[in-house]
Amino acid sequence: MNLTLRQLRVFKTIVESGGFRKAAEALNTSQPALSKTIQSLEGAFGFPLLDRSTHTVEMTKAGEAFYARLGELFDLIDQIASDTVDVAAGQRGNLSITYTDFAILVQLPETIQAFRQQRPQVKIGVRFYPSPHQPAPARTVGQRAGLYRLYLALHGALATGAGLPADIERGTGGRGAGSPPTGRA
Repeated sequence: MNLTLRQLRVFKTIVESGGFRKAAEALNTSQPALSKTIQSLEGAFGFPLLDRSTHTVEMTKAGEAFYARLGELFDLIDQIASDTVDVAAGQRGNLSITYTDFAILVQLPETIQAFRQQRPQVKIGVRFYPSPHQPAPARTVGQRAGLYRLYLALHGALATGAGLPADIERGTGGRGAGSPPTGRA
């Protein structure tokens, strides 16, 4: 069965507005277009959902059962849209952090706590990666760059780079000016 969101919305609007004329006004379309949409919906089911007379529209028993669940469906669609907007805005989703020995002492817990307060719907995963197993540039600059960037993102300074230590801001640390830091934070 191939139902469309438009068919469902048209059916719901007809029922809630009490007829085709008011539904057509609410949906900014014509009554014949709504009739065609309902005929298509009923054709997909193989039975009528609405009893039509010249002046009234009433649901059949099947129509009542169908309508009873439409509210749940539209609530779910609204929640999906809201969740999508939240993810796009960074308010919901997942954040994975890999940290080294030094980060757990002060900066990482404070940063995670501040982030959780600002974005409580974001799930945070934290993983330890011991310093001896990392390449030297990652241990010195790359890990610190990632942590500082996370910290600064929370405080709005990431766009300008303000507040970064000089070796991270310039991307140095033994690799030359302008080189991007290596490793992951």
